[in-house]
Amino acid sequence: MKIGLELCVILALSPAAIAQRSGVATANMAMIPGATYEMGTNAAEVPMLMEKFGVKRAELFAEESPRHRVTIRSFYLDRTEVTNEQFKRFVEQHAEWQKDKIAAELHNGKYLQDWSGSDFPAGKEKYPVVFVSWYAATAFCQAQGKRLPTEAEWEYAARGGLKEKAFPWGDEMPDKTRANFGASGLKAPTAVASYPANGYGLFDMAGNVWEFLADEWQKYPGKANGKADYLQVKTRRALRGGSFGGSPVNLRVAYRDSHAPENAVEHVGFRCAMNR
Repeated sequence: MKIGLELCVILALSPAAIAQRSGVATANMAMIPGATYEMGTNAAEVPMLMEKFGVKRAELFAEESPRHRVTIRSFYLDRTEVTNEQFKRFVEQHAEWQKDKIAAELHNGKYLQDWSGSDFPAGKEKYPVVFVSWYAATAFCQAQGKRLPTEAEWEYAARGGLKEKAFPWGDEMPDKTRANFGASGLKAPTAVASYPANGYGLFDMAGNVWEFLADEWQKYPGKANGKADYLQVKTRRALRGGSFGGSPVNLRVAYRDSHAPENAVEHVGFRCAMNR
């Protein structure tokens, strides 16, 4: 598989070296403190959750169990999902990720489907980039001296410092003022940061678009295993956050889903993390 020489060099550098080389700033990133916390959902809570959210299939919650203790180190996380204008700068600098040049095996035929050539839809520079594969999301983050967050990092960050709460803002059910989801009626992504941030200053951790994560999709408890040679990854990857078409149950911080790494669709984007 061929990739550009410059990207090969980037992949060979350490995160610290990449950050120094590219002048990565943390101005639009939040510092998330290290912690040990209980990740996921206790199986005993599933009947209550089914009743609360009007769900008839217990298997919707099965992947969240068992609840288990995890430890994460302090890290930085983008305050918003990566936008069209940010991704445009990336593909201008890395031609191998442009719409008409990306390798066929790195997407499902819908890569940047809403773009016209190298241009994103007019007026949507601040909207999250969508129709991107996990491979492209990973390449973007690495080119910034960053990486995709792990599931454990994402879930902790989404809670915004709250404990035992269902959503980034607390236990109150989602409404049109809190997130872009199915009941909002928009049926499409909105500009990033259109809704209030959580306690860590992170926007759209519930709704708008699902977010690709580093982890291979696996049963709990698993290990974060974003692989260095990401172009050889073939397994499904974890998603978090829900989207503009989601129901309240999908917006819960503990809710999990997954995609094949080549899957580029309208309702999935990403944000980047960086080691502290």
